[in-house]
Amino acid sequence: MTILIFELIFAKKILGIITIKIIGRNRSTLNNINFISMLLVLHFNFFMINYII
Repeated sequence: MTILIFELIFAKKILGIITIKIIGRNRSTLNNINFISMLLVLHFNFFMINYII
């Protein structure tokens, strides 16, 4: 239980770093599409973890 919460906080920090990278490099749209798909996957994982808890 506590491990899941710790992983959630850690993943949210990574999510913040990724969003900063998206804002930082807006020149290549292909990278943005990859980042957005990664964000969607991470958000889905957060939803599943919250649902399990």
